[in-house]
Amino acid sequence: MNNPTTHLAAYYLFAQVSAVGREKEKEVTLMRRIILLMTVGAVVVVGTLLAVSVAGAHKHPTAMAQKHPTRTVLIQNFHFKPAHITIKRGTKVRWINKDMHPHTATANNGRSFDSGRLGKGQRYSHTFKRAGKKPYHCEIHPFMRGSVLVKR
Repeated sequence: MNNPTTHLAAYYLFAQVSAVGREKEKEVTLMRRIILLMTVGAVVVVGTLLAVSVAGAHKHPTAMAQKHPTRTVLIQNFHFKPAHITIKRGTKVRWINKDMHPHTATANNGRSFDSGRLGKGQRYSHTFKRAGKKPYHCEIHPFMRGSVLVKR
């Protein structure tokens, strides 16, 4: 058993097995690094999405609608109902024509807002951004008058 050739063959076999083992270790280490990198990437993506969604929640339309509700004014029987409303700045007012005849909701100053001609069932909305009293009328029927008082 003390044959040098046998020892050399055994050493050669040991060296090959060790080399294969080292290669497998390198592969396992590489796979672990890849998995770790993918996990960190996924955590970063999820964290970013969460931060963006939380930061943008106050800009969501539903949240804004609750902060500044929409007020509705009906145009019915040749009247604005209600004719005079008080709102907070940033509130949207929606006029809906319930009459058979066309009407408008036009600011008295002629610049602030103008619905144009509204047929039956048509609607117009305007968001009031500045405080003050905003009188308006119907261009077609000037006796129809209303106002929006916008508070800070």
